Amino acid sequence: MKKGGHFKVPTKKTEAIEYQSEDIPLQERLLRDFTDARGLKARLPIAVDLGKSAADLDDKATASEVALTKLNEEISSHARTQSALALEAVMVRDDLAEALGAAVGEDAPAESAIWDGESKLSEIIPAMPVGRQHRALESYQSTTENWPQDFLNLITQVPARLVGDCITLLAEGGHKKELTEELNSLINHHGATGELLLWLAKDKSGDYAELLTPEAFGAMLSAIERETSDEKRASKLRDFLLTDAKFFDLITSDVDVEVVQDIVRAIQMSTCFEGMDKRSVLGKIVKAHPEIQSFITQGDKDKAETKPVDSSLIVSWESLERKKNDLEELMQKRIPANSKEIEIAREYGDLRENAEFKAAKEQQKVLMALQAEWENDVDRARGINYADADTSAANVGTRVTVTNLANNEREEYSLMGAWDGDPDNNRISYLTPLGQAIFGSEPGAEVEVQLGDETRRIRVDSIAPLAS
Repeated sequence: MKKGGHFKVPTKKTEAIEYQSEDIPLQERLLRDFTDARGLKARLPIAVDLGKSAADLDDKATASEVALTKLNEEISSHARTQSALALEAVMVRDDLAEALGAAVGEDAPAESAIWDGESKLSEIIPAMPVGRQHRALESYQSTTENWPQDFLNLITQVPARLVGDCITLLAEGGHKKELTEELNSLINHHGATGELLLWLAKDKSGDYAELLTPEAFGAMLSAIERETSDEKRASKLRDFLLTDAKFFDLITSDVDVEVVQDIVRAIQMSTCFEGMDKRSVLGKIVKAHPEIQSFITQGDKDKAETKPVDSSLIVSWESLERKKNDLEELMQKRIPANSKEIEIAREYGDLRENAEFKAAKEQQKVLMALQAEWENDVDRARGINYADADTSAANVGTRVTVTNLANNEREEYSLMGAWDGDPDNNRISYLTPLGQAIFGSEPGAEVEVQLGDETRRIRVDSIAPLAS
């Protein structure tokens, strides 16, 4: 379509294609647009089009003379005031010259004229179009003698993607040893940024996997806390830690249980994670190290002893995850859908006689009450691993055999968490009347339980793990 003289194809995808009654040759149209463009930034995409259309131009010599001369003038005038734009223009000019088979010229401004030291590196690279940033780094590398040290400094100033580009160029340039030493130092002194640590965490199977240690996780917590004023940066690393399934397996592999306990303490004391997010992170560690569950549970017990009333809910990690998913679905799908129903019903007219509106509003009350209830439940929930249950007494996660002393009939119950009850299969929540009666009882203990109008006296005979 660009070849057709009647059509003017815009450089921006958001702009409409224009039909022109006059049939204008491609080269004439492109050079006219190039000349009429207001400023270097507007001229560059047209120069790119010239290069892409080189094979269809009638007079490449004229096209190169007009375009390259103008670009050289503007590169020189922008080199100091808008260095990133000038560098991009140098790249566009060089590509155009190659496409047209023309010489740039000995006196033409080069990339080396734009780079004047490290102070500009951290300003120019992020300001470049994403597609040209790696090439800009290569440009700096080829024109600056001290580029390795400058790149080492840059990795704490740029987004994760550019961190990866810098590290790749350093390694390929034979500076992997210095790079590894610098990364170790930044981690150990908690000087690494969240973006740098995010790149390292995502690259966990790469050449620097050995740097992902418990110390690196400590540096991540420090970075998140330090960057809380920049929520976007802090949340990227925090979200990764919450969603990546293998990260905690990796950093805690081949370490002593005391080190895992230190990680748990750091998470519990950190302000990086709140509520169910903190429980989710702890759940990932428990999944990798089930033996740490008792440590977490004991810590919760120690905290509970300082409170007059323990209002926590004992739940399995699996049921906690289900409850969180239910809450998320409620907040992300069901409540928004109800809000839309209310808006639609509102359009039906008189709200006093609007049955659809009243029904939707009643449903809104139910959903909001449910949200408050579930948020409270999740906040109170204390996840445990049933496999670690203490069988010295009837605890959550144990199988309890009891005798009804009125008729000497024996029954067996599985004592479950708050949300795992299944009465039809004798799996009872510890919050039920029977569960509360036997909870904490040792073998031989006799307890009374009120079941409806009946008071039943039972004896706890034996306690065993659920799995046996």
